[in-house]
Amino acid sequence: MQQFDLIVIGSGPAGEKGAAQAAYFGKRVALIEHDPLLGGACVNTGTIPSKILRESALYFSGVQQRGLYGVDYSLKEGLTVENFMHRKDVIVEAQRQKILQNLAVRDKMRARLLREMAQYPVILMPPCGIAAFRHRQRRFETPVKTIGLFEAMMPATPVNLLGLPAVVIPFDIDERGLPVGIQLVGRPYDEELLLELAMRMEEARGPFPGPPL
Repeated sequence: MQQFDLIVIGSGPAGEKGAAQAAYFGKRVALIEHDPLLGGACVNTGTIPSKILRESALYFSGVQQRGLYGVDYSLKEGLTVENFMHRKDVIVEAQRQKILQNLAVRDKMRARLLREMAQYPVILMPPCGIAAFRHRQRRFETPVKTIGLFEAMMPATPVNLLGLPAVVIPFDIDERGLPVGIQLVGRPYDEELLLELAMRMEEARGPFPGPPL
């Protein structure tokens, strides 16, 4: 009998992401799906198909005269069930393929990075594209251009996406007296190594200065 750390029932959006995240943390995961196709009710029978059929019905009824991807409006007079369902089938299949592609791409990215980390087990990188900022601030000036919060947080995105352990420590202050952090990123199950390195770096840094009064 096979042994698993986690069994996920259902391959809908939550099941897919939960199973992938657990696998990225090195867990052995089984994903159980009743249907032969991934995506769950959201992709295959519920949310997405129902919204597509509603939009197609409005279009063919003449309420909406704009064009729809996968629908030929000239079929309105001789419309059959097959014509009506065609657009739903096209988009649902595209969503199924997208799920598989996303899982495959993330697995390849993670495997490639872990191969490089066999020689360099810890990555030192910024946790954020800027220093600490004011509460609710969403726009930031950089030497090149003004960026938003999404761009500012990009250094943390691959770490979260690939499910790698990381620790952030304050290491310096900027000209405003606000802390500037550094991020240590490790391989799965290397949390103890990261914490040891973080403590040694904090010891080498010395007491962290308080904010200017």
